[in-house]
Amino acid sequence: MGVNTSKTHPRFKRRYEDGTYGSHMHAEMNVLRFAQEGDELEVMRWRKSDNSFAMAKPCRHCMPHIIEAGISKVSYTNDRGEWRNLEL
Repeated sequence: MGVNTSKTHPRFKRRYEDGTYGSHMHAEMNVLRFAQEGDELEVMRWRKSDNSFAMAKPCRHCMPHIIEAGISKVSYTNDRGEWRNLEL
């Protein structure tokens, strides 16, 4: 299991290709540290503010790492809490 985490050290600030900056680690990247080839990945996003689902599809920055790790299947929830699958 992985969760989004904040990075506090300035060394971890990253500038993305689109010009935005990030200083956190997505849950997908967090959990990939423990993944093995052939594992399945399920991603769920839950808003604390109103206890509702949010889109949890892995972003374009995480997807190359998911593929490189050899994950066999990726499932994620949409904003209605329905599970969707990604083709890898």
